[in-house]
Amino acid sequence: PASAQEMPTRPAGVPPAPALLLLLSARRLAGALAQERLEAWPDSCDAAPDSCEAAPDESAVSLLQRRRSQQATAPVPEIGVLNLFGYYYPTQPGDVNDIRSFCHVDPAEVDKPYPRCAQPLAPGQFGASFASLGEGGRDAFTFAVSKNPRDSGRDLALFPGIKAALRHFFQKPEVKGVTCNVGFCAALQPLALAATQDLVREENLTAKPLLFASLSFLPVFTAPASKLGLDLDTQAIVIITSFYPALTTQNVAAILEDAGDRVGVYDNMTLAEVNQRLHKFLGISCMDDSMACLSVAAALRAANSTEVARSVIVIGWNDQEGYVPVDASGGFHNVNLTLETYAPRVRNAFAYARGVLKKEPAVILLESTEMPAHANKIRMDFSVPVFDVSTAAKCVMAAAPSFSRGQRPGVVSDVFEELFKNDAFQQCAERSFDPKFIEPLFGTQADGTLKFYEGIKGEELTYLTCSGGRSSDPIRPLSRRIELYDQGFPHEVGSLRPVCFQTAVGRCVGVPANGVGCPDQSPGSGNCGGGGFGPQLNPRVPGSGFPCGANGQFCASFVDVPPLNYNFTADPRNANACPTPSAEQGFTFAKFSSAPLLPR
Repeated sequence: PASAQEMPTRPAGVPPAPALLLLLSARRLAGALAQERLEAWPDSCDAAPDSCEAAPDESAVSLLQRRRSQQATAPVPEIGVLNLFGYYYPTQPGDVNDIRSFCHVDPAEVDKPYPRCAQPLAPGQFGASFASLGEGGRDAFTFAVSKNPRDSGRDLALFPGIKAALRHFFQKPEVKGVTCNVGFCAALQPLALAATQDLVREENLTAKPLLFASLSFLPVFTAPASKLGLDLDTQAIVIITSFYPALTTQNVAAILEDAGDRVGVYDNMTLAEVNQRLHKFLGISCMDDSMACLSVAAALRAANSTEVARSVIVIGWNDQEGYVPVDASGGFHNVNLTLETYAPRVRNAFAYARGVLKKEPAVILLESTEMPAHANKIRMDFSVPVFDVSTAAKCVMAAAPSFSRGQRPGVVSDVFEELFKNDAFQQCAERSFDPKFIEPLFGTQADGTLKFYEGIKGEELTYLTCSGGRSSDPIRPLSRRIELYDQGFPHEVGSLRPVCFQTAVGRCVGVPANGVGCPDQSPGSGNCGGGGFGPQLNPRVPGSGFPCGANGQFCASFVDVPPLNYNFTADPRNANACPTPSAEQGFTFAKFSSAPLLPR
């Protein structure tokens, strides 16, 4: 033992070592209990704290103040969104690329480069973060590449871009889960799973939940053990899509061969003949002579889900009034105009399901990631559940806390299988399966108003595509300016090339509205990755491509932009063209019979 002179003296007021340890333990326990009380505090108590029970040593108001203080300073959880490369557009609430689709945002924030969610964050709300799928080379997932889900789902050239984007999200602590900004991104899920497993195995990262589209919910409706499982013999799934792949012989042949068609495919098959075969061999029902059925069939094939096709009814929307700019020019889509004119198509599909297939429509899936603002009105009009990309994002975020507890750095799992088994994900899907649900952040509200469109009338409303969704009310913007479009990591907001801001395609009659064309250039990426893909009257574009390249790299200024081709058939060398008239594509454009349309 040390001598008395060597023993340290204890300062006055400091308890002996055992007592000090007990005191520290008690303080830690008290802090943990306080945090536990805070986390257990019901969200409903925020509005009336005195009516709720609190811990004996802390008033309800004090607990609420601490809760709000923590919320205001805590990092905002985010959904990671994988972005198409080269497709830029003026976003509005409901679009997956607009943060207002996921949280309340002060109007003063809308035109800032990186708008923020209002604090404190409301229950169930979250922010968004973006990452580009590729950098413009062969690894870039462009609008043109995405139009062939059969091939893109197994295209290893896309793998590096997917892996880089997922690495960014896995390393960013605010991002809790990942989705995508194009509906048929669902075809990329096998590549995304492989990239996730590589990142976990090779870089010791921790996986996060992934779900890329509303079509990814199909297993929820078809799995035998699912509480939302449908009877495919008596119930139908309606898919509304604006997304059509190229009608190539190779694509058609591969799909029909899988379905058992050994007759063969010839080069001059009409859309009607293609759809007849899809219906005969897959059972899929096509409500018009468009490429919509082929698009969905290709996606089902890519996801190994063609057995579902017999209960799928497809409605094509790329010629739907108000929605045309989405496919034609990367322009602003007019939700108000679409909601005024869409219903006959859905009524036709429901009548066909009941009268011909003898099946009851059970759910509607909105494929496009710019469709969620229509969902409230569709639920109100047709009394069926509607799922869209915002549903996917919300259910991924709901599952994230419990999902993350089951993941370990360096330990590989099947993230999609784990997500679908997650209790919080299943409960979110069940809550969403409610035909009376009204999304409060956007869309038609219970009083009939279309949120964010209030006060926009007359010609201003008709020509919204021409102004890029910018109304005369500067205080409450409907859209974000296209030059502020967030391409996502590794790009900064504000780095878009000017030739990608504006397009002449809006001048085409029918793009902003039936019988109407814009008087001048309109906001949209029609010169870049949102435009026509094919031969271009731009010598810098090698082979087939976009008018100025996916991100405008082949146009130094607007002088280099190829002229607008008002009639594609007049000059097939110029793909910078107005949309091909519906009659030439076999569409039943704006013609609805009193009887249901039969599948072709």
